[in-house]
Amino acid sequence: MPKVAFLGRVFPICYQVNMGHPNPLEWKWLEENLVLRFDMRIERSNVRIECTLDRFKPEYVVEIHKRSFDIVRSVVNLAAFCSGVG
Repeated sequence: MPKVAFLGRVFPICYQVNMGHPNPLEWKWLEENLVLRFDMRIERSNVRIECTLDRFKPEYVVEIHKRSFDIVRSVVNLAAFCSGVG
């Protein structure tokens, strides 16, 4: 199964964010008849999100990036809200 990974960083650096999810998150892409599985980890503000899918085409990268960004942004926003850090 193909896997696409994106790396990133949470800013500001002075706040160390550590989060993860024990199970992959699934998203069904109905137009392409695909199931995307996202595994996200944030360790010491270093972000790594991996997407596993049944088949890969280069034109899928844009949609995978959008979904990956949405997942990570949601998690980081929740962490900021819970800690009171904007």
